[in-house]
Amino acid sequence: MSVKLVEDKDELRRFLQKKPYQNAYLLGDLDPQFFPFCKWFGFYDDDDELAGLVLLYHGLRVPVLITSGDAECIQHLLHGIVLQLPRQLYCHISPTHRHALSLYFRWNELKSTLRMGIDAASFREGGDTSAVLPLSHADTAGIMQLYRHYPDNFFEPYQLESGYYFGIREADEIVSIAGIHAVSVVDDIAAIGNVVTHPDHRRKGYSRACTTRLLQALFPIVSRVALNVREENATAIQAFSRLGFQKQASFLEGTIEKHD
Repeated sequence: MSVKLVEDKDELRRFLQKKPYQNAYLLGDLDPQFFPFCKWFGFYDDDDELAGLVLLYHGLRVPVLITSGDAECIQHLLHGIVLQLPRQLYCHISPTHRHALSLYFRWNELKSTLRMGIDAASFREGGDTSAVLPLSHADTAGIMQLYRHYPDNFFEPYQLESGYYFGIREADEIVSIAGIHAVSVVDDIAAIGNVVTHPDHRRKGYSRACTTRLLQALFPIVSRVALNVREENATAIQAFSRLGFQKQASFLEGTIEKHD
């Protein structure tokens, strides 16, 4: 058994494609736009086969740690790399990895998140999208203003370069938005994120319309799309289910800090 850096995309891809929806964000990060921000740590079993992964992603304000594999592999991995990890991180882990993480990190709260997935054949378009417009760097100020209402967002202006951000304006103000965290044509999957509607404009179907328009743009290039939603957000889960999304897995996420 050993722990080492993994730089071979094909090796990463073979491991991650075993559970594509669960690993959607990791697969998306294999894309050349996101891969330079990634550091991949692998756990290899006695047959020298890749059996677990920890991704350290540096493309956001706070570094992000994402895990994939069984609990024992992740515990071995974290033991081998903890000295190489930043003191503070945002984590996105399977509930089965909670104990392994607790050996090296502490936190105030880890929130339960649901991973939902959809394929092109299951997509049911969600109403009128005529008010939904593509967003660009010219809209950055308005986007940042909207995200003030969602401080847990993972938006960075460079993500607009993907061309997959859409929004709705009212009175020249962006009031709803949907975009992507990552997309990989090679791996046939995209990860939606940063779906937000201004509190004064909720229950108007805006998030559903923006997500519909985003899916219309994504499905010509990939056939699978995933997103995360808080498990307690029944309204959002219902809205995404109407579009054809189905529950795939549960995760825990939140800010963590190394033990002293």
